[in-house]
Amino acid sequence: MPSIQNISKESVLNAVQEFDKLGRKEFLKKYGYGKAQSFFLLFGKKSYDSKAIVGAAYGYEYQSEGPLSNQQFSGGEETVARLLEKLGFFMLKGESTGALILAENEVTVSTEHNYDDQTGVQYNYPKNYVNIIKPGLPFIYYKGVRRAGGKRGQPEYFGKGTIGEIWQDPNQPEDTPKKDIRWYCSVENYEVFKNPVPTGKGQHIYEEIERPRDLTVSVRKISKDIYESILAAAESEPVKKSTKTTKNKSREPAETLEPGKLDLNKAFLRKPKAKGKRKGDPGTPNYSKNAKETGDWCEEQVYKQLKKTLSEKEAKSLDWLAQRGETPGWDIEYMDNQGILQKIEVKGTKASQFSSIEITANEWSAAEKYGKEFSLALVTKALSKQCFIAYIPDPFQHFSEQNNFIVEPARFRISGTL
Repeated sequence: MPSIQNISKESVLNAVQEFDKLGRKEFLKKYGYGKAQSFFLLFGKKSYDSKAIVGAAYGYEYQSEGPLSNQQFSGGEETVARLLEKLGFFMLKGESTGALILAENEVTVSTEHNYDDQTGVQYNYPKNYVNIIKPGLPFIYYKGVRRAGGKRGQPEYFGKGTIGEIWQDPNQPEDTPKKDIRWYCSVENYEVFKNPVPTGKGQHIYEEIERPRDLTVSVRKISKDIYESILAAAESEPVKKSTKTTKNKSREPAETLEPGKLDLNKAFLRKPKAKGKRKGDPGTPNYSKNAKETGDWCEEQVYKQLKKTLSEKEAKSLDWLAQRGETPGWDIEYMDNQGILQKIEVKGTKASQFSSIEITANEWSAAEKYGKEFSLALVTKALSKQCFIAYIPDPFQHFSEQNNFIVEPARFRISGTL
């Protein structure tokens, strides 16, 4: 029986790429496999039939022998799953086709239930949700009735995102019992809802909730249909409570704001370096349909701030290239007082910190080529009444020299570490 133990990660990625190109149905048909029932390879936002992937990867690894058929090796936890995990991939037991609800309340009942959550940045949770929260899963934020200052409000869904990387709480002692271990996941693609969605009165109108107290469960599974229904409600016009026009407050006009100064030491969520406990793969970036709106808004903020702070001569040369659809590897440029063309690439997030930033190969190549003539502008709390901006001159050198940052070719993903 052929051995799969020496298959390389590169060969597995080649099989994944072919899977994406052909689609699941044609890929399985080509290699003679049925749909997986138990173990799936999770890469990016997609799940892959693990045994079929390994069978195809064998053909990439040993081209003279060709791929393995379904009958030539055994699948399951001890063979295929163990190989893929050894290569750094994340496995799912049972395919994840739905989504999640993550509760994030302003006030909790007791200190026992206080978690280190940061909206749009990270989510902290106990061990009993480890097999539910998986990298790549879409989720919707929910908050209950308790509000700060002893007030009460309407329970509602208020935003969405994607589960990113997962890691064990690094601040707990090594001898912490397994049942007491807390976990973190980073939040990707955070979006505030245009209109918060009430959960409904009496009978629940979205989630399949049998008892009202089930809404107190912090992490809840939902189907894709329910997920899409909540998103549709968030995009629709809210019910008017008076004759006054309801305004959308999720986006603040860029021209009316005065950005604050972003502390670079606090700009990135700090995650522990991977030591076998951290799960997930950067995979393929997933961009929401509102990503362009956020990006344009952040670029406008940076452009307007530069217009105010540069010298008169420099300000006259300021050019917002991205507004015209030009993408040389940066968004904004101007000629400084020494006659040097300064190039600025803008990255923004609606959250208070970046879980990570993603830079295209074109942008990263420009950062390397132009060095001190290239800067990265970071904007947090985008589309809000108070955003914050920081500039990183020569980001290629900056991130390459620092030990507490990891640069990965996701496109290029930059994230902070402890």
